[in-house]
Amino acid sequence: MVLELETLLGNASGSIEIGQAYLSRVPAENDVQLLSEHLFSDIEWDILLHGNLREAVAHRVREDFRKERVVRLRGWGLALTEARLCALFAIGARGPR
Repeated sequence: MVLELETLLGNASGSIEIGQAYLSRVPAENDVQLLSEHLFSDIEWDILLHGNLREAVAHRVREDFRKERVVRLRGWGLALTEARLCALFAIGARGPR
């Protein structure tokens, strides 16, 4: 799953830093299962609407900004979806505990 997330996120080291910052701010979401549910519970519907995972995620990011679901981390305003994807990537990058 880490490789797939890396393709969605682009910059691996930056994504890990942002993910760690998000998890520091929202420690209750430091759980793969919970983050996956937040991110992918109804992704099948978005994929049907938008054609593929990348487009479905892009749609969710636009919706987050439209609905003002924005997280401020390290001077950046990120869509909640982006922050959660980075958090999931950060958890995956550190490996099993």
